[in-house]
Amino acid sequence: MPHNAVVLVHCEAGVSRSTAAALALLVQHHGNDKIDECIQLLLEVRPVACPNPLITLFADEQLGCNGELHEKAEKVANAKIIKLMA
Repeated sequence: MPHNAVVLVHCEAGVSRSTAAALALLVQHHGNDKIDECIQLLLEVRPVACPNPLITLFADEQLGCNGELHEKAEKVANAKIIKLMA
């Protein structure tokens, strides 16, 4: 893809599946050493992001993140779920 390409990731609610896919694309583009920055970027664009754990687990494996992508995405998702339950 060209460097200035625009990618649209979409699912029905735009909260779980699409944000997990978008996070995977961000990490693929920016690199495994930029996971925190990618999560921040995702949350700036989509504050309600609650990345789907099955997708982040698969992405973590495919991108060779050694569990870090999945673990950090789970922290984001868990924080959202706990906030909703409060």
